[in-house]
Amino acid sequence: MRIRIHELGKLQADWKAFLGEGDGDGLPITVVYTTQDGTLAALKTAAALARDLNARLGLIITEVVPFRLPIDQPRVSVDFLKKRQDELVSDAGLGGEQIRVQICLCRDTKETLGRLLPTPSLVVLGGRRRLWPSRERRLETFLSRLGHQVIFVDAAACKSAGSEVSRIPLRQ
Repeated sequence: MRIRIHELGKLQADWKAFLGEGDGDGLPITVVYTTQDGTLAALKTAAALARDLNARLGLIITEVVPFRLPIDQPRVSVDFLKKRQDELVSDAGLGGEQIRVQICLCRDTKETLGRLLPTPSLVVLGGRRRLWPSRERRLETFLSRLGHQVIFVDAAACKSAGSEVSRIPLRQ
């Protein structure tokens, strides 16, 4: 598994190269970490899409570091973030060679994603559908306004569907 860790200031808008632009002609699909359940649902859906579309998968984890801390010293250790992403990838049924992970230490998630993702990108987000706008739905709106194609996966529907991804309701 290829993991890359960036700190603010060292971030390069180089996501296509990270996903292996030269590794074939497949479409890059990016999963953005939201919550454990939401990201797991998004990874399962993205894996099914990648299999059907001969695409390359990437996972972006943005860890916001408060201003009172140095950017290279997040509240959560990078080792913990790596362990969490390893568990997510294995729970989604993906092997290490099937996905590339990028952990970004940053001050603002939206700014980081805006700089990192080339427009237009295919982005898969997971979360819960609610009557009020959640953090995940606001992120979906933000990315859509930047010109990305965003697929939102309902984590609750994914749990009830089990391993049958084709029954998961998607919103694009």
